[in-house]
Amino acid sequence: STEPSPIVQASNYIPPPARQFTADEISRNAHHVNRQTTVNAIVKHPLGAIVEYPETGSVMGQAIAHIFSISANYITHKFDNPKASFQYSFGDGHGGRK
Repeated sequence: STEPSPIVQASNYIPPPARQFTADEISRNAHHVNRQTTVNAIVKHPLGAIVEYPETGSVMGQAIAHIFSISANYITHKFDNPKASFQYSFGDGHGGRK
């Protein structure tokens, strides 16, 4: 289904807290995003989630991965690129749409 989950349809979606990787997961490299990048914790969001203030690390160098579910049209194999739905700010002149 491409409908947002009931939890997201509620007006006040509150993301779950980030889950730290266990020692076992780290030993299996489950905390690797790619060959060179690792994260300390992960948050999984349901389809259609709107996260106003994503959780960030509490100390310098700590990284939290946010996993957002996306929907795809299984007939055309097209999907809405999630990059178009992010808004960010690192100073003047940056931002997204939606």
